[in-house]
Amino acid sequence: RRFLLRHGFGSVENMNYTHNFSDYWRRFGKSRPEFFAMVNPGVRSLLKGDGVRGAQTPLCLSNPTLHKQVVDDFEARAPAVSAVRPFLSVCLNDTPEMCICPECRAWDAPDPAFESSDYWGKGKVLTYRERWSLSTAAWGELNSSGLHQPSLSDRYAKFCLAVQREAEKEDPKVTLIGFAYSNYVNPPKMTKLNSRIIMMNVFGLWFPYTKEMSENFRANWNGWKDAGVKQVYRPNLLHAGANLPIFYARQFAADFNFAYRNGMIASYMDSLIGAFSTQGSTLYTIVRMHWNPELTADGILEEYYSAFG
Repeated sequence: RRFLLRHGFGSVENMNYTHNFSDYWRRFGKSRPEFFAMVNPGVRSLLKGDGVRGAQTPLCLSNPTLHKQVVDDFEARAPAVSAVRPFLSVCLNDTPEMCICPECRAWDAPDPAFESSDYWGKGKVLTYRERWSLSTAAWGELNSSGLHQPSLSDRYAKFCLAVQREAEKEDPKVTLIGFAYSNYVNPPKMTKLNSRIIMMNVFGLWFPYTKEMSENFRANWNGWKDAGVKQVYRPNLLHAGANLPIFYARQFAADFNFAYRNGMIASYMDSLIGAFSTQGSTLYTIVRMHWNPELTADGILEEYYSAFG
């Protein structure tokens, strides 16, 4: 902890937010089923694989009563919670968005992938594992670039704006924080946001960390920047590799510096699994880039190798 703190892994302003609606099914599954996504074959229900809590059950993002509930929960927080987490969280559950209702579909940008998709176009009822196929194409972790699923980012952007408008009735300066994630990781095509929305960008950086992946990350980052939001660099990259001796220090340093030069306000690195003996040079590069994002990977690596003579 001391090592990480010395290298900038400490927060002056807390952005340690995560999936925000995991208790909604327990609270509202019976009383407010309209809060939850209508999924094939046209039902709003607990999805298979979600257990009894429904922590991953997706929401009906277009529903105005849901928007009000999100704001009511925010306003009802204890003062101690408000002091520690000042932002209104719109971080969706850890699952793809799936609502097929006409109102949500009207919020989507046109995309021929809706018609060609087994789920969106042909009404397929998905298993728990198949559900993730809606997001892995954009997420990038499973070599699934050929899945050609549509992006739901315009739907998510409109949800953020709707919640923000509702919250502004109580606090005109309210700031939201959310995820660019799953099947809404790509920037919206038609919807402009604003600087009082912070987006934690969970773009699909993974290993092997290819040139194409880097180019796609930069285009994604600039797309959200052009949409008007502030951004947190929030990859799942450090989950990659287990204990294998993988190396991506140079790619990380270059893209981290790119994000820094293009409006990054913070980072949130998930996760630190501790494979120091096999990935030490990469992990050291990551922390040193936080100490000074203008450093180069070669300079950092020379410093690291010098410890070994």
